[in-house]
Amino acid sequence: MATWRELEVASPELAEVGAERFRRHLLAWLATARRDGRPRVHPVTPLIADDGCLYVFMEPTSPKGRDLAVHPAYALHCHVPDIIGTAHGEFHVSGDAYMLTENDAREAAIRSYVSAWSSSPPERYIVFRLDVAEAAGTAGGDDPIWMRWSAADSLRW
Repeated sequence: MATWRELEVASPELAEVGAERFRRHLLAWLATARRDGRPRVHPVTPLIADDGCLYVFMEPTSPKGRDLAVHPAYALHCHVPDIIGTAHGEFHVSGDAYMLTENDAREAAIRSYVSAWSSSPPERYIVFRLDVAEAAGTAGGDDPIWMRWSAADSLRW
C-alpha cells in the first residue's frame, strides 16, 4: 500500500489526473463489501489533503464505515459526467481504508478538511484514510491515454 503522496511521486501525471477528477466533480463512488461479502456502492466526497493522504469523512452510523471496519478493502471511482466516459476522462483507485482513531491523525485530517472546504466537518464524523494499492485513469480528451500504477510494482526495492 502507498499514500496518495507516494502515488504523486511515483506517477505524477496519473495522480494529477485523479486529483483533477476529484476536484472537478467532488462526488465519487466508494465501493465496499458488506459482512456477507456482497458489494455496496456509496457516494462520497474524497479529500486529497496537504499531508499527502486521501481521506473520506462520514457519519458514524454510515453503512460504508461499518463495511470498512470489517473489510478494509475499497475501490473509489470518480464521477463520470457523460455516458461514454470521455468528458474529462475517468479515474479510480483501490486499496485499504483505515479509520483514524488517534487524536493527532484525526486532527490533521480535520485541519485539511477545513483548509480545503472552509468549514469544519460535524464533530461526530468519523474519518478513514484511504491507502492506495492501484490507480488507473484516462487523460487526453478525444484520443484518451490509459495510465495505470501499482504500489506493488512501484514500491519494490
